[in-house]
Amino acid sequence: DFAALSGQYFDMWMDDLHTVQPFEITSEWQVYMALDWGYDNELVCHWWAIPPSGAHIYCIREYVETHKLSPVAGAEINAINESMFGLNYIRDNRIKYMVADPSIFAAGGQVAKTIADDFIQALTAKEADSEGRKRRVMVVPGDNSRVHGWSVFRNMLAIQPDGLPFAMWFKTCKYAIETIPTLIHDDHKIEDLDTDGADHAADADRYFFVERFAPKKIEEKKPWVDLKDYVSRMTWEDLAKERERVYGRNRGVDLPVAQIGV
Repeated sequence: DFAALSGQYFDMWMDDLHTVQPFEITSEWQVYMALDWGYDNELVCHWWAIPPSGAHIYCIREYVETHKLSPVAGAEINAINESMFGLNYIRDNRIKYMVADPSIFAAGGQVAKTIADDFIQALTAKEADSEGRKRRVMVVPGDNSRVHGWSVFRNMLAIQPDGLPFAMWFKTCKYAIETIPTLIHDDHKIEDLDTDGADHAADADRYFFVERFAPKKIEEKKPWVDLKDYVSRMTWEDLAKERERVYGRNRGVDLPVAQIGV
């Protein structure tokens, strides 16, 4: 009874709504992979599918292993892709990309090669195309902003107007179904969840949810960028900096540029 779990983090989880019986995923669906790395802890890879309507998303398969070296795990994940989508799945663009644990992109010690490189190599086509290039599944680092990520995760679990949650898991994804509802709040950082729990499936899904569905930060275009005259551009930039300095000193008093002497 997950409802009775003290401090349950995802208290909106309902097995009868958030899990579904598997069904066929046709070629019109977009498929993505999400990976949370672990060696002593669980390594989790999830496959997420989005229908053409975009009304809901489904976790259609999972891969969970421990004490598995990254080249071996990569080869096994590639074999799963071939079994689901055919030997030419890379050429046919059946997997859009993999969003992965950002820690695997860091090289350790004197080793220049990263764990991410092993997955990239495993997800690269063996044969070159007509132009001599080897196509591959793009592997990108996930955003590890935890509190923001869990907020996005909750939105994915939310019930939509049709009475179903936006994100659902195939009942064959047993590790995710068993662990996600058991996660609890961190006692010291209430907006985060307790990392002592089995959060590996949740982490993999969090990387995907943030990458694919969270609003992207848009850097504000500075007004002086389009000025061609160097002096005018620098003058406007200096005015802006001085305005920020004065505003910071007189917090709460928003002074117009015209009142600031340079």
